[in-house]
Amino acid sequence: MFNCLLQNGRINVDKLLSLRSNNKKLAFIIMFTCNRSTGKTTTLTGYTVHDFARRYDPDEQPENGKQFLYLVRRIKDAKNFHLQIQQSIQDLEEPQYQYLKHFEFQSINRNDVYSEIQCRPIVTDLEKGEKKPKWNTCGFVAALANAGAIRNKSAVFHQVQTIWLDEFMEENNNYVANEVNNLVSIITSVARGGGKSSRDDVRVLLTGNMVSVLNPYYDHFEVIDRLKPETKILRGDNWILVQEFSEKIADELKNSGVTASFAETDYFKFSTTNAYLRDDTSFIDKSNEKYNYLATVIYNKQYFAIKRLESGFYYCDRHVDPSFPSVYALDVGDHNGNTRLFSNAVYLKTSLRQAFEIGKFRFQDIKCKGFIFKLLKY
Repeated sequence: MFNCLLQNGRINVDKLLSLRSNNKKLAFIIMFTCNRSTGKTTTLTGYTVHDFARRYDPDEQPENGKQFLYLVRRIKDAKNFHLQIQQSIQDLEEPQYQYLKHFEFQSINRNDVYSEIQCRPIVTDLEKGEKKPKWNTCGFVAALANAGAIRNKSAVFHQVQTIWLDEFMEENNNYVANEVNNLVSIITSVARGGGKSSRDDVRVLLTGNMVSVLNPYYDHFEVIDRLKPETKILRGDNWILVQEFSEKIADELKNSGVTASFAETDYFKFSTTNAYLRDDTSFIDKSNEKYNYLATVIYNKQYFAIKRLESGFYYCDRHVDPSFPSVYALDVGDHNGNTRLFSNAVYLKTSLRQAFEIGKFRFQDIKCKGFIFKLLKY
């Protein structure tokens, strides 16, 4: 039985890392999603820094220190990253991490390939002639977009045991090109350090809010077709997906004067409810509204109609207009002399994705809903 990983609205990292995948081994890749304001970033920052700092030696870099590698999408996001770490640590509530508030951090840019994060205890009462503790490297920050350059630096990361990408679901769909492949490349570079072709002590954490199932990671691991409204945990070979929801935090948001002012917005609703747009019965509706017919799309020899309703919502059904000129094929298997490939319909695809992300899409039935999920992957 799966037990909740949230305690008083905060994530239990030890319990999360103890979860096993389909092969009964500790999951190598852990995806964790939850609603906003549950302290994922703060708590995991504390955990990863603590994993190094508890072995801190003021006189030398510990060879058994557990370093971290924080991933961002672009190198500009790594600038002054130590300030984000410092702020997260100041926000920590967990008793076991309070000593970290007496550490200071600095970032060192290494040729725009990665940043090195160093830490040391804060000492304010030095005796005359006494030096401050030396800086020790506790971890690194690297960009997914720099995967190629990181490949040549694998020896640098030989003590890294935790790779962490926060906000792996991007709210604005602003992913790096070939993002999953870049992540795999970086994991491979890190795991082959320490004189081994592949270390088995490396763990990969992907954390984020419940933004959208239309993300490259769910696509890669074929998560979408397996998700159900009640899914708490989903296992694959060497990976695991955990979906949590904090009623306590959701209630606090609902009762907040700031967020309550925006209670009717889609963003507020998705921030305070335990749902993706994937719920089998959500957004399925029989529409009798007037509409503008936008396109016919063929997928797996079946025809689907895409329409813009008078209310501004988009709608997919199987009531196709055979006389409409814009006919697209979703893949080459359905492509012929009378169709165009949907991958070339950039403006239409962008409009449909934006409508989907903010909940302004409706479907005739589950079959149409599943089709739109596939269409928005292309």
